[in-house]
Amino acid sequence: LGNTTKSASPSSQERKSARYDLQYHAQQLTPAHRVRICHKAIAHGRDGVEIRRTEETARFNGLMTCSNVWACPVCMSRINAQRAEALKNGLVNAGFLGYHAYMLTLTIRHDRTDQLADLIDALTRAYRYMWSGKTGQAIKRALNWQGSARALEIRRGNDAGWHPHFHILILTESALESSQLYDLMHKIKNRWIQSLAHFGHDATYEAGADLSTNTAHIFNYLTKSDKLAHELT
Repeated sequence: LGNTTKSASPSSQERKSARYDLQYHAQQLTPAHRVRICHKAIAHGRDGVEIRRTEETARFNGLMTCSNVWACPVCMSRINAQRAEALKNGLVNAGFLGYHAYMLTLTIRHDRTDQLADLIDALTRAYRYMWSGKTGQAIKRALNWQGSARALEIRRGNDAGWHPHFHILILTESALESSQLYDLMHKIKNRWIQSLAHFGHDATYEAGADLSTNTAHIFNYLTKSDKLAHELT
């Protein structure tokens, strides 16, 4: 006997305002000079600042930007949007060339006592270890691995604390049959657990690694550009 309401998603302008608010607080905390003066100083070689308007928006042109994807929320949004667009275009072109895309997600067991820096360090080390040696290279060959883009996503929960995990977009030369995928997924899960254990960490067999073949899911992920702090290989 009541009404259930859903909170409206923030508008584009509200998200933009939130990024500038976060940037302000980041500038009070960071020792990095370029971050502290980002969007507060005239860019080198410019005589001044101009305002560019469209029917719906207006923005300043000619301000210095720090381009720090880790410490500046404003630059992070811009750079990650560019990266996401480049990845989406690349994925479309790869499809025309006959390549196939898969999304591998790798995570690590964590709780409220874990430090974020320690978890990211363990993830990174385990990821490098995972593809090294004969075992890792054999998995890559079985996948017909042609290239990849790796993204680090970080979440935080009140109960489990920090939850960093990797999303890896993998391009393969040919599509994998169901039987191949099942066998490879088993090898990938075991190899990931082994890699984490090498650095004193672990993950469950069920949740530690997952390989998605859903192209729509991959495209939806790539449109969430705020998650993409990635590297191409």
